[in-house]
Order: sequence, then C-alpha cells, then structure tokens
Amino acid sequence: MNFALDVIVKPTLILMGVAALSMLLRRCSAAVRHAVWILAMTSVILLPIAVLLVPQLEWSVLPDTSTSVKFLSVQSAASQATQALWPAAAYSPKTVRLHPEFVWVLGITFLLLRLVLATTAVKRMTKTAVVIADDDWRKHLRELSDAFLIRRPVRLLFSDKQICPMTWGVRNHTILLPSTARQWSDERRRLVLAHELAHVKRYDGLF
Repeated sequence: MNFALDVIVKPTLILMGVAALSMLLRRCSAAVRHAVWILAMTSVILLPIAVLLVPQLEWSVLPDTSTSVKFLSVQSAASQATQALWPAAAYSPKTVRLHPEFVWVLGITFLLLRLVLATTAVKRMTKTAVVIADDDWRKHLRELSDAFLIRRPVRLLFSDKQICPMTWGVRNHTILLPSTARQWSDERRRLVLAHELAHVKRYDGLF
C-alpha cells in the first residue's frame, strides 16, 4: 500500500488540486497557468524519489501488545481435535486481484505509447511540409526571436493539411503552420509566431 500511496494516490491528489486551481486562474495569463502545471508535474515526478531518499518516521499511538490469551470452550476444543484427526479437503477458488501497481504501469504504458504515436505522426507531417520563401515571414520570425532573446535556430514550415499551428523540439525547434497562413494579415502572423515562440522560450518541448 505504501507504493500505491506514494506513487499513485498522492500524485493524483496533487494533479486534481492543480486542475481545480487552474480553473480558478483561468483569467490569469497563460504563463502563470503554465508555471503552476510545471510545478505540479515536477512535484509529482520528485515525490517518489523523495520518499525513497528521505527516511520516514512511524509513530505508534497504541502500545504494542506482544502476548495474547485465547480461551477455548470444550465444544470448540473438541471441534478442533476432530478437524485435526479428519482434515477436510477444502477448496478455495482462486481470485484475481487487480493491484494498484499494475494499473499504474498500464496507465504509464498507454501514455508513453500515445506520446510515441503522436511524435511519429508529427515527424511524418514534417516530411511533407515545405519552406515558403517569403521575406515577410522570415522578417517576423527574426524580429520576434530577437524580442524573446531566442538564440537557437527555429525552422518555419508549412503543411497542406488542415492543422493548427504547433511547435516541437528540444534542441532544434520547428514551427509548423497550415498553408492557408500565407493569406493571413501581418498582425495575425506576428501574434501566431509570438505564441509559438513563447513555447520555444519556455522549453515546452522538453517538458
């Protein structure tokens, strides 16, 4: 139960509390909500490690009684003697118990599989995406990168598929936009690029 409590129950309570807090902070900036979630995820990851490293103190409220006296009636003693002489072939059906550890491992496996499939789908879209030789897009990207103090290279690609603007990467960052973005106004271009570059600035791909 200690494993289930430290790895499953406590992190779940933390995430539920942060989900409720993020609803209360819905009028705050996205950066504030992002910081709250990053703090929560870091706490969830470090909690099992802290449990292993920090010694736990157990306090005993009731005294430990080492001796116990059991009185048996004559009828109960005779019944036990009969069972000892004639053991009954009792049949106990096997029951399958669903351990919390198994549920936890199954959930982690599902999330990792989902992450792998999503990463594969994104890489597949990258192979079919193209770079549009548009000086306006390059100008906006360069100016906003300087404003965010981003020194890492950011690749800008366009896809023919109906997608929402997205970004990914840890060292080499990529911003993928729909091909219809070529018809956007300069103001919308700057707003969308600023939003995606904010993800690059905060290393959201790593988290």
